[in-house]
Amino acid sequence: MLKTSRSNATLLSLSILLISCGSPAPEEPLETLGERPIITLDETIITEATPAANMDSPAIWLGEEETWVIVTAKEEDVLYVHRASDGALLRKVGGSGQELGQLERPNGVVVVDDLVFVAERDNQRVQVMQLPDFKVIGAFGSETLTEPYGLDVMHFFGQGYVVLVTDNVGARDEEPAPAEILAKRVNVFSFIADRESPSGEVVGFESSFEGAFGNTDGDGALWVVESIKIDPTLGTILVADESPMRKNLKVYDALDNEWNMGVYRGRTFGEDLFLSEPEGIVLGVCRNSAGEDVEQGVWIAVDQEERVNHFLAFDRVTFEHLGTFRGAVTLNTDGISLLQEGRNAPFERGIFASVDDDQATSFFRWDEIVASLDLELTCPEGSSLLPLNED
Repeated sequence: MLKTSRSNATLLSLSILLISCGSPAPEEPLETLGERPIITLDETIITEATPAANMDSPAIWLGEEETWVIVTAKEEDVLYVHRASDGALLRKVGGSGQELGQLERPNGVVVVDDLVFVAERDNQRVQVMQLPDFKVIGAFGSETLTEPYGLDVMHFFGQGYVVLVTDNVGARDEEPAPAEILAKRVNVFSFIADRESPSGEVVGFESSFEGAFGNTDGDGALWVVESIKIDPTLGTILVADESPMRKNLKVYDALDNEWNMGVYRGRTFGEDLFLSEPEGIVLGVCRNSAGEDVEQGVWIAVDQEERVNHFLAFDRVTFEHLGTFRGAVTLNTDGISLLQEGRNAPFERGIFASVDDDQATSFFRWDEIVASLDLELTCPEGSSLLPLNED
């Protein structure tokens, strides 16, 4: 296992700190959460630490020959590109500035197909690049976004995509922002790539602002936002509310029965389980041998803490808490990413990537997470959270 300079001594120091430090966090590592045991898993790989980078979120790309983990570095204004198989740093992309190809405090990042979407808080936009060369396609959202943090992207017919971007302008921990701000917590954009045939190279794009959503009062109001995740098959949108007065995941409809996007479903969950800040969210999908989504699976969300950092699993449909795990070393996690398949050892059966304490990225084997929490129990017979089409 490739590790940073931290070692078992870190775990010993952590235990001492937990016992001696008084704060809202537990005084010592919990053994259970929600009446389920907390499982500790060893990281398979931890990338080399870069304390000055202030890393936030990873995204994973399955290339033709190898898998890459792409991570935003907010202070350096770059993307770190790691090879998944060994954690090696392949390159950095970007650099400070406002021109296309440059970045200013990149935060959220998503890879869909061969496109990288990056939310830049301080350039108030979403920039798009094409893999594997990180060719700059363009940017959008600057006329609408104020403090963009997180984003997610889903397919929408042909070469089209829907892009949801959280905007945290005016956030307050102890009380809601004004209603006119809360109503625009999630911004919706369309994005259509113009590709050459047969190369698939993107030579242009069209994008437009399609509106914004967010409840203005009650449990569905989004006080402090960053992480967002779409379940396109079931039409579910999860948004994490990090306010210490909320600390939950809120359930919105992607499209309701009247074709309205972003309608609060009247459901929150996790408020009795998150000890600190709900953060990154991923979705694990159960698929049959033909690769079809059978509409069952698991959500995993981060409970971010500098001393007690948890990853919570919930049922995809019922949102029931299924279990919790933590890394042996990984702490203070912002973003996470999941790829349920793989190209190279040791991640042939999937990779789960997690930012570690703003300075590194931890890679876990997805099959080890699934086995440790018995997550296959969520899948109907004949389907799995793991690849079924293996030789």
